[in-house]
Amino acid sequence: MEWLSTRINPARASSLRAVLNDLRPDVLAAQEVEDEAALQRLVGDEYRVAVLAPEPDKQNLAIAVRTPFRLKEAHLLFPGPEDESSFPNNRDVLLAVVETPGQEVLNFFVVHFKSRRGGRLDTEAQRLGAARKLSDYLRRNPTPNAIILGDFNDTPDDKSANILESGNPNTGYGSAPQTRFKNLTQPVFERDGVSLDFYEYAGRADSVARVAGARRENNRFFGKRYNFPDDVRVRATLFDQILVSPDLASRVSGEARIYCKPMAVRGDRGDESTQTLPSDHLPVYIDLDLSKR
Repeated sequence: MEWLSTRINPARASSLRAVLNDLRPDVLAAQEVEDEAALQRLVGDEYRVAVLAPEPDKQNLAIAVRTPFRLKEAHLLFPGPEDESSFPNNRDVLLAVVETPGQEVLNFFVVHFKSRRGGRLDTEAQRLGAARKLSDYLRRNPTPNAIILGDFNDTPDDKSANILESGNPNTGYGSAPQTRFKNLTQPVFERDGVSLDFYEYAGRADSVARVAGARRENNRFFGKRYNFPDDVRVRATLFDQILVSPDLASRVSGEARIYCKPMAVRGDRGDESTQTLPSDHLPVYIDLDLSKR
C-alpha cells in the first residue's frame, strides 16, 4: 500500500478506493499499513480487517476479508526476538484463516520480505532466512488450501521464491521445481510482467504491466554485489507474488494477473500529504473457483 495511513492525500485515497471497488476482492492481503483504522477507512464496512504488529508502524502486514467470507483468526508466526534478523521491523508472516461461504477454510500467509535497499546481495541473507523459516514451518505444519502472497522484494526466479516452491532450503537461482507450491506469477514474469515502479512506464500504449527486459535485468545480477535500484537499467520488476499449495492449483482460474488500469498508475509521487499516486506497487490477484473440489 506504500505507507497507508489515515493522513494520506484525499486524491490518493480516492484512487485507491477506485481500484479496490473495481477489483472487489473477497480477500485483500496488504503490506505497509499503519493501523486498522487506515485500512478500514479505505475498504469500508463490508470488510473485517486485521493489522498485526506490536505497535502502529507504516510497514505492518494486514488482511481484509469481505462478507460473506469470514476472518476466523489472524496471528503472526515469528514474533520472537530470535527471528528479528530474518523479519526486521515487524516484517513477520501474518497467517490469516478465512472461511468461505461454503464453510471451506483457506489459509493465507502474508509476507513482506526485507527490501533490497542497501545492496541486493548484502540483504539477500535476510530474505533467504525468512523463506527458509516459512518453508520449515509449512513442512512441520502441513496446511491445506495454503496461499503465500505479498511483497517478496525478490522475483519468481530468485532463491527466496524457489525455496518456497520446492521446499529445498538450498535451491539456487532461476526456475525451480514447483513441487511444494505453484508460483502463479512465474509465467507472468517470464513475459516481463512487472508490479513495482510500473508507473514510470505507464505512458506507453501497452496497457499490460510489462516492460521489455525486466526479467533479464533482474537475472543478470544473480549473486552479484550492486546497489538496487540505482545500478539497474530497468527499474520495474515483479516483486509481488502469489503461490498456492497443490490442492488449490487446479482451482485457479488462469494465472496471476497484474492490475494496471489508469487509476492504478496515474498520479504524482510525494510525501504523505501530497502524493496522489495510489502506490508504487500494482495489485496482483488471482481468481479461485470455489465450486471445484
